[in-house]
Amino acid sequence: MNEQLLQFLEDTFATSELNRLPEKYGGGRIFSSPLIGVASGNDPIFLEFKEVVGPEHLTPVEMWNACG
Repeated sequence: MNEQLLQFLEDTFATSELNRLPEKYGGGRIFSSPLIGVASGNDPIFLEFKEVVGPEHLTPVEMWNACG
């Protein structure tokens, strides 16, 4: 599933006309392929975001619990 999603996004960014400048500006791509990763929701790295961003930042587990 992860590989399919990654391939879909790479294809979309590479071929979508919505990701192109108008021809009068050269017609080039606006964005390159996205960097995508998958992590466990309880990965300790998300706790570091609270320190960097602020206490209002929710970890994936906190967000999941808040949704009920």
